[in-house]
Amino acid sequence: MFKRIAFSIALLLPALGLTGLDNTVRAQQSQDRSAWTWNRSDDGMRMEVKVEGKVEFMDDYSDVQQIPDDGALRVQEERTAVAKRYVVTRGADGQLRRSFTVNGEARALDTEAREWLRGVLLVAARQGGLDARTRVRRILHRSGTQGLIEEISHIKGDYPRRIYFEELLKVEGLEAAALTTAMRGASRQISSDYERAQLLLHVADIYLKRSELLPIYFEAADRINSDYEHRRVLSAALRKNKLGQEALLKMLKSSSVIKSDYEKATFLIEAAQLFAGETRLRPAFLEVVETINSDHERGRVLSNLAKKNILN
Repeated sequence: MFKRIAFSIALLLPALGLTGLDNTVRAQQSQDRSAWTWNRSDDGMRMEVKVEGKVEFMDDYSDVQQIPDDGALRVQEERTAVAKRYVVTRGADGQLRRSFTVNGEARALDTEAREWLRGVLLVAARQGGLDARTRVRRILHRSGTQGLIEEISHIKGDYPRRIYFEELLKVEGLEAAALTTAMRGASRQISSDYERAQLLLHVADIYLKRSELLPIYFEAADRINSDYEHRRVLSAALRKNKLGQEALLKMLKSSSVIKSDYEKATFLIEAAQLFAGETRLRPAFLEVVETINSDHERGRVLSNLAKKNILN
């Protein structure tokens, strides 16, 4: 079964790369405890979805199932001189109040209107990450891992891709081959260095504890172009308990890829006590120190070692 999953993931990767829709979709997201907003505009069409509070949707996204007292859902679309707007709030009587208008005129939320709403919300889910984690759990419950793999092929945008890949990687029972293929695909298909780093941070416990998964984990870290985000991943891994020598050496090798002397020195200072204080790891640590081009940053690391009397 898991070999079939790995094969399906491999087939998924080129499909993700061929979409090209990120070039035509402009999304803005503002997420905090109470609000989420997504916008898309393309060739005279504009969509906007605003979610206030913890809104629960129907399984097929044809409507809202539940809204808190201070919550709301606001959906609007403008296309070829037709403006549709749907708003759901909770009234003082505790009942949901729905308003659907077309060009400002009230209309019934009939089958056609619900199909329109479902279409907009599904686009927001696949391109903006609307209701992402809840939706992923629903897909896994209904269709299993294969269903989630199929759904990822429709996901556009780095934030939702990261969420969907993250949940896929957390599925219990996946063999190393499937986890390796999925991580390689995620690191290639997620272009945002921040989202790449977030994925690695959230699945670190899965990968760092298994020697056969260490190569792909640090390969993914090395693909992060931002030196800050790369260092952030390594610093977090450094704080994990009971890492073996193999993991520590691969972490050290990954740090040598960091181009910024400042970020590299910052990591080495954080790691100094662990690496330089261990006889078996010290030579590799000092080799990375020598890759720092800046005399100031290299001196910063060596000064730290001297102050802590680590090399004696």
